[in-house]
Amino acid sequence: MHRRILTSWKTIVFSGLTAVLFVGIDASAEAVQISFAGNGQQLNNFVGRGVALADFNGDGALDAFVVNEAGPNNQYRVYFGDGKGQFADGGLRAERPLQAAKPVVLDIDGNGNQDVITGRTVWLNDGSGRFSPDASRFLDSDGVLFWQCRLADLNGDGLIDVFVLAMTKEGAKGRVYLNDKAGHFQYTGQPLGQGVLASVELGDLNGDGFVDAVLCGWRNAPADPCPNRVLLNDGKGRFAETGQIFDEGLRHSHGLALGDFDRDGDTDFVLVTQQAPFARLHWNDGKGQFKSGPTLGKNSAEKVAVADLNGDGCLDIFLACIGPDEVWLNDGQGKFSDSKLRLGEEWSWEVAVGDVNNDGLPDLFVVNLGIDRNAPPENMMKGRFAEVWLNTSPKRRP
Repeated sequence: MHRRILTSWKTIVFSGLTAVLFVGIDASAEAVQISFAGNGQQLNNFVGRGVALADFNGDGALDAFVVNEAGPNNQYRVYFGDGKGQFADGGLRAERPLQAAKPVVLDIDGNGNQDVITGRTVWLNDGSGRFSPDASRFLDSDGVLFWQCRLADLNGDGLIDVFVLAMTKEGAKGRVYLNDKAGHFQYTGQPLGQGVLASVELGDLNGDGFVDAVLCGWRNAPADPCPNRVLLNDGKGRFAETGQIFDEGLRHSHGLALGDFDRDGDTDFVLVTQQAPFARLHWNDGKGQFKSGPTLGKNSAEKVAVADLNGDGCLDIFLACIGPDEVWLNDGQGKFSDSKLRLGEEWSWEVAVGDVNNDGLPDLFVVNLGIDRNAPPENMMKGRFAEVWLNTSPKRRP
C-alpha cells in the first residue's frame, strides 16, 4: 500500500541561527514531524575536528569534549552542559597532538569517571571534568601517530580493546590494540586495510557474535587501492579481508556509520563522500556480504551519524556536510526521504548525538571549520563556531 505524504516547510530563526523546519503530513498514518532549533550559543570558534558527549562532571547532564586543529590557541576544549541545552567553558586548555581527531569515551581506570582517548593520549578524568594526560597506555615499538580510535571487545575476553587508524611509514593502517587487563593496550602486530584510510566503524557484520570492521578513505590516483572494505574478526582480534570493495571512484570518503536500517536483524552501513553520490547505503545479507543500495544527500558530506531523530523507532541519518547539514528520515524499511531540514551554513566536520537538554530526544553537537582558499596552505583553515541543534520535534506517545 502506498502512503501519500504532504509536505510543507518554512524558515525559522532561533537566537541568530537559522534552520528550515520541515513538517510531513502522512495522509494515511500518524504524521511524521521533525524540527531542530539552535541553542543560541556561539561555542568553540576554532577549527573543529572532533567531539564526544558524556557526563564528565557527574551532574547528570551531557558535556562536550572537543578536539580542535593543532596550532596556537586551538587547544582541546571541554564544555559543561547544564541539562537544558546550554554549555559553559570548562577551562581545559591542552594542545592536541598531530593527527588526533574524534575523541572516544571510556572509563579506563575503572573509577566510575568517564575518561577520553584522543590519539595516543588517554585523558584521565578526576570526576569533576578536569582532565590530565596519560601517554603511556598504548604499547608498541614505533610510537606512531593515531588518527582515529574505536572501542569494542575485539577478542571476547570481556574487556574493551581499541581499533586504531595509525599513521605509519607505510601510510594509514588499521591496528588492533588489546587490553592487558590493567588499562594498557598492546598492539597485536597485524597491519590492516589498504589505501588512504580515513574512518573505521565496528559491529558484528556476519552474525557470529564477534565485532568486525568497516573501513573507508580515499584514492589519490586511479591506481591506488580502494580503501572502502569490510574486515571480519575471527573472535581473537585477528581480522581478514572479505574481498568486498565499495564505491571505487576517486572520492574523499571521510565517514561512515553502521545500523540496521531496514530492520531485518543485521547490520548495514552508510558511506559518505565529498562527491556525488554523497551518501550510499549498503545492505547486509546477514552473513557479512553487502549489496550497494540507494543514494542520499544533496551536498558534499564529511561525516554521518545515525539515530532515531523523530521518535518513530527507525534509524534516521544525519549528514554533516560542506554547507547546510541534512536529515534523512527512514520509513522503517530502509527507504529514506529528505526531511528538507537544512541546518547551518558551515563546513561541518564532525557530529555527536545525545540528549543534551534531558527531554528524551536526541540532539546534535556539530563542530565546524572554515577554508580561506586565497591563503597559503598552512593558513587555509579558519575557525568557525560549533552548532548545538536541539531536537524540537513533537514527542510521540509510547
